[in-house]
Amino acid sequence: MLKSVTGVTFLSEYQERAILMQYKSLDDMDNRLLFDEHIIMKHPELSEEDIAHAWENAIASRSRRSDDYIAIGFDSNGRLLQICAIRLESGDWLVYHALTPPQDSTYKEVGIDRRK
Repeated sequence: MLKSVTGVTFLSEYQERAILMQYKSLDDMDNRLLFDEHIIMKHPELSEEDIAHAWENAIASRSRRSDDYIAIGFDSNGRLLQICAIRLESGDWLVYHALTPPQDSTYKEVGIDRRK
């Protein structure tokens, strides 16, 4: 059973509590951004919209493995978020980790020099 609330769709079956949103970029116009349900439970200060906005507005990203990416981006409130996502066989993205602020090691991993 699908339920839509303000542009957010809740999935049924194996992803019944995952949240589905359109991910828009030049290369991925038809692919979706899915969220692991544990992200919001673990980080209630973040919303699905915050994470999607930061993913779409990433200032730096890096491939960890062929289908696994880490990114740092701004959410709509101006906070920097660290986001980890894998690309599924369908071409969609599954965000399995997100937090704010990004860890120091993440800045280094994506090539951002944080001078103090």
